[in-house]
Amino acid sequence: MFTRFVALALAALGLLWATAAAGDDGQVPESLVFVRGGNVFRMFIDGSETVQLTATKVKETSPAVSPDSLRIAFGRGNDELWTMDLRGSDQIA
Repeated sequence: MFTRFVALALAALGLLWATAAAGDDGQVPESLVFVRGGNVFRMFIDGSETVQLTATKVKETSPAVSPDSLRIAFGRGNDELWTMDLRGSDQIA
């Protein structure tokens, strides 16, 4: 289980580094992402809005916002790495 988590974390970091290499302007993300009840949520930093981005029977884990604040990387199930935009659409395995 720990090995799977490490592999997922390294894959997510690779995605984030690749995105950063494409052009990181140092902008602070306007949203936080987190998991509650096995689904990914986005919350504005000021707490004014919380939005559920996923609603599946599979447990999502470890969401992270890309450096350019355009995509979210997260784990789905045991071994899958997915990404989506900040609206929760355009989900890609």
